[in-house]
Amino acid sequence: MVYQVISEYANGVKKSNREEYNRKKKRKKGGELWQSGMIGVVHTFGRSLVFNPHVYALVPELKKR
Repeated sequence: MVYQVISEYANGVKKSNREEYNRKKKRKKGGELWQSGMIGVVHTFGRSLVFNPHVYALVPELKKR
């Protein structure tokens, strides 16, 4: 889910063009302009040891495809 959000942000996907982006992505003809990698880590507790699930995402520089 986090990777999908980062990928859509990098490709400029908005509410108005989401359907067009998904169609192009399925056809693999011009869907994704930018490709990115990501390392995601899920933390379930904060410093105070109270249950607080959150995600840390390390995103390298974007590479144009």
